[in-house]
Parts: sequence; C-alpha cells; structure tokens
Amino acid sequence: MNLLNETFEREIPIDIWGEGDKSYKNKMVTLILKIDERMAYRVYDEFHEENIVKNPDGSFNVITNFPEDDWIYGYVMSYGEYAEVIEPKDIREIIKIKFQEGLKKYL
Repeated sequence: MNLLNETFEREIPIDIWGEGDKSYKNKMVTLILKIDERMAYRVYDEFHEENIVKNPDGSFNVITNFPEDDWIYGYVMSYGEYAEVIEPKDIREIIKIKFQEGLKKYL
C-alpha cells in the first residue's frame, strides 16, 4: 500500500437542506425535543451547542429545524424512550401513533 500526498478541499454548504431537492424549503419544521441525559453523546454530536439547553435534572432541551417528512419521525424515534417531542403537537401525535403501531407487532 502506498500513501499519497494528495489532499482535497470541500466547501460545505451553509444550508444543506437547500441542496438538491428544493421542496424541503417549504416543509421545514422547528422541533423542541427533551432528551434524556443518557443520550448526551448524541445530543452534542448531532446538534449545534447554541441549540442545546441542559436542564437541572440532567436532561436536555434541543431546538432544531428539520424537513417534515418520514425521515424526521424515524430520526426522533431512533432515540427510543430517551426523547420526547415537546413541540409541535402534531408531530408529537404522529410519533405517538407510530410507536403504538410498532408496539402492536410485539404484543
């Protein structure tokens, strides 16, 4: 194996959701999440520090913007029992229903 001295530079877009599919621009949603302290590693890896508030109980409140589609539901659900959608209420309800439907497969 030979190591090469080649490098490259890549410009990272400021608004990654603005790349490619412009339909996301019209479907952005602001989420307020409450995330358990056991997920601190993910909170600090996945969100900007200025969007994170550490609560007295050790949990975190996070304010973030994502395109509203099935991806966002799966993303929030990937936190399992360690995350709760505080706002908006309609997304909170959709995720609640998705968890209930998934649970039916195990009962």
